[in-house]
Amino acid sequence: MKKEIWDFGIVGQGLAGTVLHAYLERAGYRTCVWDPGGVSCSAISSGILNPLTGRKYVKSWLFDDLLAEAKSFYPRMERELATRFFYERPIFRALPDRRAENEWDYRSSLPDYLPYAGGEVSKDMMPDGLRSSVPYISILQGHQLRINRLLEAYRKDLRGKHAIFTEKWNYDALKKDGEYWNYKGVLCRRIVFCEGAAALKNPFLKGLPFNLSKGEAMVVRAPAELSAVVKRRIFSVPWEKGQWWLGAANFWNYDHGQPTDLGQERIMSAYQQMYSGAVAPVIENYAAIKPTVRDRKPLLGQVEPGLFVFNGMGTKGASLTPYFARHFVSHLRTGEPLRGEVDVKSRMHR
Repeated sequence: MKKEIWDFGIVGQGLAGTVLHAYLERAGYRTCVWDPGGVSCSAISSGILNPLTGRKYVKSWLFDDLLAEAKSFYPRMERELATRFFYERPIFRALPDRRAENEWDYRSSLPDYLPYAGGEVSKDMMPDGLRSSVPYISILQGHQLRINRLLEAYRKDLRGKHAIFTEKWNYDALKKDGEYWNYKGVLCRRIVFCEGAAALKNPFLKGLPFNLSKGEAMVVRAPAELSAVVKRRIFSVPWEKGQWWLGAANFWNYDHGQPTDLGQERIMSAYQQMYSGAVAPVIENYAAIKPTVRDRKPLLGQVEPGLFVFNGMGTKGASLTPYFARHFVSHLRTGEPLRGEVDVKSRMHR
């Protein structure tokens, strides 16, 4: 009996694996996925696409191109999967002191920033209960990707196509079989590792500059309607109906991947400083290990003949992933060189 042969096998169905699978399929490659399911960093992320970030409101790297690709890819996926998960949302951000106000005045005057720099948020635009002791400004063309909805809908589609194996990956079971890679009888011409933080245990990815961190978040009962993303120390983000996502508390040193009292208290303390009124009831606590990279750039390319990595999207995965999935697939199809900033050939240290 002839064994089924796949052009690509993807390890991991987080955001990176899901989006890459879609681009590979569109390019005509038969592609399967291995993923055991369960909670992932992608699934609990707020999914914010933020044009201007950090204390100095710097325009995110490549954001014009990233946004254009995201606005092409995600709505198409919504139509194909008959699921809504991509929303345009302004980002209301606090200016906590005079230094921040001066920095914003400077950045918002730059020509390259004008499409994203809104004015001061009026009180009637603010959500009920938001303390207005400091001014808030509006960042335009922000978006939110409900990643968990995308992953669930895409997983259902993969199951319908018999293109997903719901098991934990075992690196020792991957063997070279002539011109193919053989994983427990499944033959693939090429394998792409998209496992997120689990990549740190991948023997084929030793030497890559991962610098994992832990993020914690929570979902609370919504005290008011929230149509924008609001930031002051933490983000408050629209979630399911009647719910907000709050986060994140980030840790570089941690003992486990579960929520902690310290992390959850840090988020709740920031929330109470932002909003007046009764404390919002907590519905769920989240924590996950994030595949952060030291220079905050994704990791793409071949690590051994026929073995590739597509990882390291980090906290900006919702904006980075479609653009770099298209770039990576173009590289695989035509040999177009990868951008030097993301090519693993120049970033592995063995």
